[in-house]
Amino acid sequence: MMRVSNIRRNNLNYQKEDLYLVVEGEVDEIFLNKIISFMSTKYNVRVRVANGNGNIPIHVNILKKIYSYSKIVVLYDLDASINKEDLKRFLKNKQVILKDEDIFFVNPCIEYLIILTKEVNFNKFRNKRDYQELFKKYFMVNDYAGHIPQVEEIVEQLTITDYNNFVDNLKKVSSNDNVLPSTNFLKFVEKIKK
Repeated sequence: MMRVSNIRRNNLNYQKEDLYLVVEGEVDEIFLNKIISFMSTKYNVRVRVANGNGNIPIHVNILKKIYSYSKIVVLYDLDASINKEDLKRFLKNKQVILKDEDIFFVNPCIEYLIILTKEVNFNKFRNKRDYQELFKKYFMVNDYAGHIPQVEEIVEQLTITDYNNFVDNLKKVSSNDNVLPSTNFLKFVEKIKK
């Protein structure tokens, strides 16, 4: 039997508009779902895994056809090699129409956002392996390589305090996509918060 509080919560969710966040991989999905779970949102945020940056346009176009009434946004890892203008050209070439405010990025990779739950970091790391020592320090994960069990272990450790640190730290980092490291993810947080 469903408890009254659960019925109310479910009814409130039905009253919210859906917002689809299309991401590259499962690591992004696991981390972002945890972060979103700490927030009171004005949308039902649904994270959709594209299984690779190149597949994000396919998923956006499918979602736009099926859920034309829903908001659709993307989060890209820039991998320290591209910028937002490159992304916009790529999306346009794939016939994806998104407004600038619907394109979010992290440079170089999602691991940077995970570290922001613990500290403001300005190291010019270029890939996930560069974060190994920080993952060992903060999460006691040895030889981090971005494997799903490692990310699940990390995410289980995150608390509301980590979420609050994350938001504070996002305010201190660059949102210039040509800077390493950088992200405009704070705009996403602001977009979905009640």
